[in-house]
Amino acid sequence: MTWADFAQEAKLTASDGTASDFFGSSVAVSGSTAVIGAYGDDDQNSAAGAAYVFGPAFTLTVDSDGNGSGTVGGGGMFPPDTEVTPTANADPSSTFTGWTPASCGSPFALTADTTCTATFVSKLIFRDGFE
Repeated sequence: MTWADFAQEAKLTASDGTASDFFGSSVAVSGSTAVIGAYGDDDQNSAAGAAYVFGPAFTLTVDSDGNGSGTVGGGGMFPPDTEVTPTANADPSSTFTGWTPASCGSPFALTADTTCTATFVSKLIFRDGFE
């Protein structure tokens, strides 16, 4: 096998890079993770340098459903096996009734792209003010 047998699958770039950062001046690879140095990066301080980490990531999507309302959080992209905990907060006129799938209701290790859906239902308010 020679270098001619390989094809470029991705191009790694610094999200905030400039030519004077010297991105790629050092590279370390372990398994499926690469750390790429940029010794001239000065975003934090004059020529402070930076290290950019590239590797696999999974997406946690947090949605809401039901006839009630509330806010959800905790979603984003995370490295494999990161412990994540989605959050759900019902508005005063609603009640949070649970997660789908139920495993989203407690911290869990993210091992694949996952969607957690919080269900909110509207509270019944009687004329006398009781719920």
